[in-house]
Amino acid sequence: MLVSEYSFPHLIAAGDERRARELERRRVADERRAELATPARTRRAASRRSIRRTADRTVAGDCATA
Repeated sequence: MLVSEYSFPHLIAAGDERRARELERRRVADERRAELATPARTRRAASRRSIRRTADRTVAGDCATA
């Protein structure tokens, strides 16, 4: 008698659930990756703004202590 996983419905269901979870994880990871992906030009501009903000805070802090 040949016995395989298809002889056990609970094994089939467990495999289906495992595949569904994996697909959902991949979908969420793809969405997050797309949200985080920004063009290099935008990243450079954001970096420049960050540098300016830091410089402004430093100058403001120096003036406050003087």
